[in-house]
Amino acid sequence: MASSRTYSALKDYLQAQFSGVYPVLDADDIEPELLQGSNAFLAIEELSGDEQLAGFGDPTSLCMRETGTLLVHAFTPSPESSEQARAIVDSVRDVMRLRTIDGIRITGVTPPDSELLNEGLWGAAATAILFDYDSHHSR
Repeated sequence: MASSRTYSALKDYLQAQFSGVYPVLDADDIEPELLQGSNAFLAIEELSGDEQLAGFGDPTSLCMRETGTLLVHAFTPSPESSEQARAIVDSVRDVMRLRTIDGIRITGVTPPDSELLNEGLWGAAATAILFDYDSHHSR
């Protein structure tokens, strides 16, 4: 699970990049949008996360390295369907690729994966954003 710090920073970055274009929701909050909405939107969720102790030479300097994966979904109403969702995910991949956001390094983005939802009423595609973040501590 990603920490609150990394999740919030990455979500804020996506909101800033797609402000006025696509709303960015937490995955837990998409049900009303899928039932009643009529515009494309993004949803994010934590896929995995881990934190381990890392050292960089000086034994008095400690670093906790957090690694994780954030899944970013694009949802589009039919008839645009999954083709438009894939195009939106490609835009997400472009703005995330090789970035450092508030100290969080984006270490990879996956190609889009697509599907149809709600009996074909919504197209969806997703990409996984892989990241790591070092928080430094002194003893």
